[in-house]
Amino acid sequence: MSSRSLLLVLVALSAGLGGEVRAESTDFVLPSGEVFRGEKLAELRALPTQASRVRAAVRDAFGLEIGEVPIHVVTLQEIRDLHEVLGGRMRPGWQLHGFELEGHVFVRRELGGVSDEVLIHECLHALSQRFAAETKSRGVDRIVEGVTQHLALRAMAARPHTAGLRVEKNRTYVASTGFAEALEMLVGAEVLRAAYFGAGLRALEERVDRVRHGRHVFIRAAHALDEGNERAALSLLTGAP
Repeated sequence: MSSRSLLLVLVALSAGLGGEVRAESTDFVLPSGEVFRGEKLAELRALPTQASRVRAAVRDAFGLEIGEVPIHVVTLQEIRDLHEVLGGRMRPGWQLHGFELEGHVFVRRELGGVSDEVLIHECLHALSQRFAAETKSRGVDRIVEGVTQHLALRAMAARPHTAGLRVEKNRTYVASTGFAEALEMLVGAEVLRAAYFGAGLRALEERVDRVRHGRHVFIRAAHALDEGNERAALSLLTGAP
């Protein structure tokens, strides 16, 4: 392994199983064959109250259950190590709070715990495997983060009203989230959510092109977004100058 701290964690897990590593459905098997233990969100012993809250928020917002998503709560160093081992590349100054891979969610515990926003955002990724796979196959990346964050904010707004819960200004994937908002206005909330949670990117692409009466409108806008030209992306998507 490339990280001593991650190796120690994995060795300890193996030793706790008598030296025989066996993977459960909630465990994540690293490329080395080692196992990283996890729990279903609904059974997350470390964060029971929060798990219940974010599950209720997603159910209220979208009628979906995230309780079955495998969650791995790790330290800052462990999440960096995992991200590197699994092939991730962190940009300079980028704060990694969590990520999703193959339906598993890895989140880091900070001084204030794990934020609802991060937990919801990453769990929504876990429910949108087809959408993510199709964005990758089409060579566009930012659209998936924008739609995920847009929907995460919808779920955040649906959280049960509890004293102490703060509603903060969105500071994550801001331009991509704005693109997703415009996309929802163009095709409708139900179409966007259906594409994200099941129908896939191609269904969304077809709907956008039909609404805009043009070919490849959506994919050109998505590529412009990836290139960092948000203004051109919105112009292509909406037809506004």
